[in-house]
Amino acid sequence: MYLEEYLRKLAKKTEILNQFVASKEMNHIRFFANEMNFSKIQNLFLAYLYFYYNLQQEIASKKVSKKVLECEIYEDAYAYYLSKHDESKDKSSKGKKRSLQAVFSKDNKVIFPQKEVK
Repeated sequence: MYLEEYLRKLAKKTEILNQFVASKEMNHIRFFANEMNFSKIQNLFLAYLYFYYNLQQEIASKKVSKKVLECEIYEDAYAYYLSKHDESKDKSSKGKKRSLQAVFSKDNKVIFPQKEVK
């Protein structure tokens, strides 16, 4: 099993997502020993965590079907849809603040949106 596949499966687990949520809400819970200068692997894992956390939120709010979690192809398709949906939203909402979201590409490179210039 490739490392990326393992990180993805790990980030998808309920226990890990619960720890992730707790670490966001409580400052004394740390996911990693280091607090800055994350490695590529740590950044990739965080990107998957954010993706699955947001996906679970969408499922809980009934905006997305649980069926998306049945297969990685559905998950990738949903990630692709979100990236295209965000691009069209960005074009129509120039001048508005944009939230920072980490997005991973098909080749598992972590992509962060560029800072808006005003």
